[in-house]
Amino acid sequence: MDNKFSVFYFKAWHFVLLIILFFVLTCIISENKVQKMPTLEKANNLAEWPDSISNEGVHFVLFYERNSDACKKVRYNLNLLAEQTSTNVTFLEIDIDNYPEYCEKYNISGIPNVLIFKNCTECGRIMGIVSLENMMLICNRYIGKCVE
Repeated sequence: MDNKFSVFYFKAWHFVLLIILFFVLTCIISENKVQKMPTLEKANNLAEWPDSISNEGVHFVLFYERNSDACKKVRYNLNLLAEQTSTNVTFLEIDIDNYPEYCEKYNISGIPNVLIFKNCTECGRIMGIVSLENMMLICNRYIGKCVE
């Protein structure tokens, strides 16, 4: 009875190699998705930041920097979300170069950053580049069914 059956055992370096491979693939795939995202120089549906927002309703406020490609991508997604929104939601933007005091007031540490206000109280925060699908999910979470 000559059995030539061998058993393969995983070793610690196999797991380390798999984790590194997973990390590299994740970085490559996410970078490709971000690069394919279009940019928008000036969004038509986003109003400039007013001195005070109304007491009622939900407001998405984008804190951006004029020369940032990441901010242009988030602005594009917010613009698409504003076009698809069917309820009373306000989309605003604020240039951090023109209004640095708001960055300190709302503890903005990086851009792009979207604050979500409901009845003048911050109820959510979106940091970094977020896809349109995820923005729709976030919008639906805070407003109910707001996107058709």
